[in-house]
Amino acid sequence: MVEPKGTCVAKITKFFGLNGAVCLEPLTDIKERIYKANHFFLDEQCSESLNVEKIEGDWYHLHAIFKGFDTQEKSKNLIGKYLYLERIDSKILQDNEIFHYEILEYHIEYLPDKFCFAKELYISNNLIYISILVDEKEYLIPFVKDFIEKIDKENHIIKIKRFDQIVGN
Repeated sequence: MVEPKGTCVAKITKFFGLNGAVCLEPLTDIKERIYKANHFFLDEQCSESLNVEKIEGDWYHLHAIFKGFDTQEKSKNLIGKYLYLERIDSKILQDNEIFHYEILEYHIEYLPDKFCFAKELYISNNLIYISILVDEKEYLIPFVKDFIEKIDKENHIIKIKRFDQIVGN
């Protein structure tokens, strides 16, 4: 397995205005890395980059304009893409901790021997929710000790507990 060169720091979610600006959903707690970025990568191997013209807004309403993407038409293929920055030395995590952008790479065991991947991550009031689809219903699972039984880093599995208490939409 090739070790990734980049760290996922944001997702492009939608347009902002008519000049090609896009909204960013931060997937990192290190705000200055996003605000000071001159460029982002579109893959974890850091092979395809986007040059930043401007990043503005507060942390919960972040907007970016990329060089060469000055209309909605030019920016439409960016919607849904994840943005990466080169990895830096980061803090050592405990066995039961992962960076929240890594959740998307883990298998979610919601019932014994029943697995899926996270569809999306939602962050609200500093809480992270994992969205999963089971039998065409979406479930939002709080990423807290009350609902996460185990994080198996070796096998990339997050085991959910109390799934039967979560109501699907």
